[in-house]
Amino acid sequence: VEQTWFWIGDDKSEIWTPDIELWNQESSLSESLSNEYAVVKFDGHILWSRAGHLRPVCNFEGLTKFPFDTLSCVIEIGSWVYSGKYLRPTLMDETGFTFGARGITGEAYAEFKLTDISTEVHVYPPFPLSPEEDWPAILYTITFSRAWQPYIRGYLLLQIILNLTAMACFWLPPHCGERMLLGMTSLLASVTSDLVVSEKLPSVNEVTSFDNFSIMSRIFIALVLFETAMVIYFYYLTADSLTPRWIAWMIKKKETHNPNPRSNAKQKSFLHLKEMQNNIFWQKLSRNIDEFSRVAFPVGYAIGIGVIT
Repeated sequence: VEQTWFWIGDDKSEIWTPDIELWNQESSLSESLSNEYAVVKFDGHILWSRAGHLRPVCNFEGLTKFPFDTLSCVIEIGSWVYSGKYLRPTLMDETGFTFGARGITGEAYAEFKLTDISTEVHVYPPFPLSPEEDWPAILYTITFSRAWQPYIRGYLLLQIILNLTAMACFWLPPHCGERMLLGMTSLLASVTSDLVVSEKLPSVNEVTSFDNFSIMSRIFIALVLFETAMVIYFYYLTADSLTPRWIAWMIKKKETHNPNPRSNAKQKSFLHLKEMQNNIFWQKLSRNIDEFSRVAFPVGYAIGIGVIT
């Protein structure tokens, strides 16, 4: 007989098993890994392989580059009860890990892909009450890369299309009522898309590349709405200046009375002609603003995308 099998379970085990636990755990190894037989060979070597999923609590690094991020998580495995004086874990085959058969393990169409694993044996110093007992642990640094293509197709391109749609307001005449509605609809659609993607992210203090892009996109759409409101205001303006009416009224009260006032008919005709001339000037200004915005907004948005990405 070259080898035999012994059952190892939570309630009953036929052989002794070392106290190995996941230190930064969400769930214990006894809960996340299945009970299996251990293979005991004639020379004393024991292979105890168990299926399951590790559930650690990770302090992820690299999330600020979302969705083009490469995340890394450090997993600590060691004895929780026994110090290094009694139990000292080592790396199997000097690596501490093996990969399963290609094409069998892992998930298809997964969001994350395992890219690298590195191991390190770290020894924590002894407690003051037991200066001769250190606490060794094996640190696994696991690196994942994210599938960024769905975010490009489903969010980034959508945000760019919504911004270009909002900028189409610059080609609509100011008297067209749908001009303001087009910009408002684009802004609401942008916010809705942002909320959908934000549900996939943890609530953290760090500002990600995704946040920068979202903020920039919403700012540009808001500027489109502001420009539209300004152009519509100028298009219908008949005053000779931008001075508020209450200030103009106060100034007018201080002016001296004209001893030779015009008749009411002539005065109304003069005011009507003056308002028409003023309105022609403001309409020309509104057209100039639109012509400037047709170039400045797309160029500025393209520069913003280049800086962020």
